[in-house]
Amino acid sequence: MSSPLTSHTASVEQLRKFAAGGYLYAILDAYQAPAVPPKVQELGKERALSLFVGTAEQKYWELAPYLIAVEEATLDWIVQDLGSQPWGVFALSKSGLETLRTHFRRFLIVQLPDGERWYFRYYDPRILTIYLSKCLPHELEIFYGPIRGFAIPDVDTGDISLFYMTEGPRIENISPPPLWQVRPEQLEALQQASQGDLEANIIGQLRSVLPEQYRRLSDQDMRKAVRYGLERAKSHRITKETDVARYIGLMFAFGADFDRDPALPWAAAILVDPGLPDPIAKLDRLWQAGEKVIAQARAIRTGAS
Repeated sequence: MSSPLTSHTASVEQLRKFAAGGYLYAILDAYQAPAVPPKVQELGKERALSLFVGTAEQKYWELAPYLIAVEEATLDWIVQDLGSQPWGVFALSKSGLETLRTHFRRFLIVQLPDGERWYFRYYDPRILTIYLSKCLPHELEIFYGPIRGFAIPDVDTGDISLFYMTEGPRIENISPPPLWQVRPEQLEALQQASQGDLEANIIGQLRSVLPEQYRRLSDQDMRKAVRYGLERAKSHRITKETDVARYIGLMFAFGADFDRDPALPWAAAILVDPGLPDPIAKLDRLWQAGEKVIAQARAIRTGAS
């Protein structure tokens, strides 16, 4: 069965018409765009609602996704102030704010093929484009629901792609499961894309701070080293992008296998220290110890000269 999904490039002026008609909404990601919470407060609850409710809404208000009704002035703010960030996506609908909030909340927690529950950041434009391309027709019917189309910005180019359902017979008698499912094919595609973004981001960070000899590495060699570093960091439960970048920085300073090198007993000792159960605390201690070793080496060289 062919996909009922169609896409074409949209312009800001086209979105402006939808905003003027009261049909344009956006999910803003405060985690990616710190300017979002103040704007949400300015808009008020009549035009902006958190997708989190209860305790989560209060506890994570600085990081939450927010659903807003987009007026023309708000559209200008998004384009001008958030355009270079993966701030979220637009949604076209004739339904109201509360109806859309109920709909979008349905997909925040999903079940993976192995039964594990996962927080699904589908409103990240880099994720939504891939996810929609891997949906089956009945999944699209449910996921779109009251949504006529998603306008998804490309963070790198600034282009906006409008993904909408083609007209035709709708699938009858379908309803969402109690917990939305992510199929193996979808999970694989999302993980591959996430890995690629993570590698590119870390390489960009490393090239700006590494010594000249490492900055001259070819893209292929740098990517190979970063992939190895990702695996080694993961084995120590270090997964956050900035923390992984620090771990790989230590690799470049002390060797790819510094964490198990007999010549560097301090590294292995920190990583197996039962008094440091938190992986980030271990990384902080590694970083401090590494700086100390480097400082001592410099002092010895200076004294020898």
